[in-house]
Amino acid sequence: MAEFSPLAVDCTLPPFAADHHLDGRPVLPAVEAMELLAGCAAGRFPGLDAACLTDLRFEKFLFLDPPPPALQMGLEWLARDAVSATLQTRSRGRRSAMTRVKIHAAMTIGSVPPEASIRAPVLFFPPQAEIETVGAERIYPELVTFGPHYRNIVGDLMLAPQGALARVGSPQEDGRRFILGSPYVLDAAFHAACVWGQRFAATVAFPVGLAARSIFVPTKLTETYWARVVPQSRREKALVFDIFIFDGGGRRLHEAAWGVRMQDVTGGRRRPPAWIVKGVPTAANSDLDRFDELPDE
Repeated sequence: MAEFSPLAVDCTLPPFAADHHLDGRPVLPAVEAMELLAGCAAGRFPGLDAACLTDLRFEKFLFLDPPPPALQMGLEWLARDAVSATLQTRSRGRRSAMTRVKIHAAMTIGSVPPEASIRAPVLFFPPQAEIETVGAERIYPELVTFGPHYRNIVGDLMLAPQGALARVGSPQEDGRRFILGSPYVLDAAFHAACVWGQRFAATVAFPVGLAARSIFVPTKLTETYWARVVPQSRREKALVFDIFIFDGGGRRLHEAAWGVRMQDVTGGRRRPPAWIVKGVPTAANSDLDRFDELPDE
């Protein structure tokens, strides 16, 4: 193994980044942290397969107000042509000259997740599933309290004990290029998992880590996709999901995330509204009814 001196990270965010907030404070989305680390590592090691990520952890929120100290990426070269990368901030205490390092996100880049050859993605609910639907106009801002540009579940979100299914997209073309694809698509899939947790576990959960993520075909800012959320287990305080992103026709798998850990990070300050915990009526003519009418990409 070999360690490298920390590299400066250029954190260029869209002008509407403040729409992604926790208790009114803008916070760096987990999907942006993944993109920053993957992009910087691929630039440092051109042969690195940045589309394969494992052991992802989001350890401390990076609040964007006031502007954080300069971002750095810590790098360690591992076996198997993989790199361990951490997103860090460094600051000095008011009464000490010692430098304090905070790790906000960490992941291994370049290793192939074993789940890719074991688990097959599932898009449809089983025939016996009791499906409920929640419209995007109720999800935002009642259940997921982000601003307009991070309200990227499109139409009805379908919920059942077996998981969630939603159309997801991007707010607009924001002028950036992404090595992992549109960050807004997976972010919206996290929203779907968050709503599932409110409905079936009575908790408001946010992503704190992933076992693995694989990008097969990078998603685009200008397209709409299907996100299938499959609950796997409940471990201590965390809900664990697998997430699959399909094209607009539901036929081509674009990416997968396994072992997505989500949990309450507010210390119980946020509680789901009573109406979602009790359940919602199944709506007629939902997006699922029109699924076969969606065109192929």
